[in-house]
Amino acid sequence: LKKQKTMRVGIFVTDFAGPIRPMILNGITKGFKDSDYHVIVTPAHNEMTLIKDKSVDLAIIMDQRISEEKIIELSSYSKVIVYDNKNIMSDDVYQVLLQNESAIYTETKYLIDLGMKRIAFMFGPSISWHNYERYQGYIKAITEANLSSLVYDVNNLFITILPLRLSVYSGKLSGP
Repeated sequence: LKKQKTMRVGIFVTDFAGPIRPMILNGITKGFKDSDYHVIVTPAHNEMTLIKDKSVDLAIIMDQRISEEKIIELSSYSKVIVYDNKNIMSDDVYQVLLQNESAIYTETKYLIDLGMKRIAFMFGPSISWHNYERYQGYIKAITEANLSSLVYDVNNLFITILPLRLSVYSGKLSGP
């Protein structure tokens, strides 16, 4: 019997917000640009139906709210890739795990080496495993430098954004 392929990749996201997610989604869609696959990006509440109905050949899950058990169950219907979620112990689930702690540690050390003394950490959703790892990297760098930590929970904080320019290459932050 010939296997039927849908030629569809489903990307299941928590939401479309944030500074990084659009870049990741853009990179994934560019990766499939010259293939015969069509990329569908949808909120994760649709994942059970689309994956169980075999409406996608590949499921990329970018939602930390989906339990490990559910992800393992979904992998019995389709190939599943979990992006920066949790370390799932299953041979049927492919994972993309970021080095969150070391990345934030390195970035915080860089700011410290520039002479900055007041470096804040914006803590995102409390259910996010990678937020906790990033926090650990921040605390490690701040502690080593004997600086005080400034941690803000963005879930309980109203933030006013001032017009700032960030020069990535020079590492300098400037504003009015």
